[in-house]
Amino acid sequence: MFFGIVFLCLVFFHFAPPEILGQSSDRAPKFSPGGTEADPGWDLSALHTARTAGYLKDLEKQVILELNKVRSDPSRYARALLFPQGRYYSDQKLIYPGEVPILTQEGIKAFDECYKTLMKAGSAGLLTPKEGLARAARDHAIDQGKTGQTGHTGRDRSDVSIRANRYGKWGGKIGENIQYGHSAAARIVSSLLIDDGVPTRGHRKIILDPLFRHAGVASGPHPKFRHMCVLVFAAEYSEGKAEAPQKR
Repeated sequence: MFFGIVFLCLVFFHFAPPEILGQSSDRAPKFSPGGTEADPGWDLSALHTARTAGYLKDLEKQVILELNKVRSDPSRYARALLFPQGRYYSDQKLIYPGEVPILTQEGIKAFDECYKTLMKAGSAGLLTPKEGLARAARDHAIDQGKTGQTGHTGRDRSDVSIRANRYGKWGGKIGENIQYGHSAAARIVSSLLIDDGVPTRGHRKIILDPLFRHAGVASGPHPKFRHMCVLVFAAEYSEGKAEAPQKR
């Protein structure tokens, strides 16, 4: 309160529309806003595939762990880690205790749809980290950290396909999710799963796609949204220098 006026600040979070490229065919416990490694019952020895990936920051390792939780057991993730978040919706706002409200486009609708989808989804298998994919993600995070731009196209006109092939060779299918605004793994993954304001729910579909087997993650600052996280997924990926394919 300042001079008798109450100011309500609203935060807007942003997604880049999901990008997927393919070659020829082929009431519950309290929601934790941070990493969820301490949550009981998860087999971390199996799920934490990025634990020893020294090229990743702790947050980036936690994002892969969070992805593996939801991919390994979507219904459990929905019940234990997503459902409690529903209590923080108020009309179009998502209000975590003690934080600035987030203005959503759909309110509780997208959340409810996500919960129902996860409750019916089967296991998609675990993601293994790949350094080349992480380096591709980091290239884009660094680029947009300087320019303040959003989306999947870099200043050099590269897309995820080209960036991934700078450090190896992807095969079958490749995809990229970008989340702007969150700085905690659980929030990054849950917001991509809920996919508020994205009619196709493309970010959610990428996360739950069983054809993706490998991932790379890079987080960093963003001039407009403060934080950003780039997640690159590939069906197949071999490390090592490879010539980038022609842009589609």
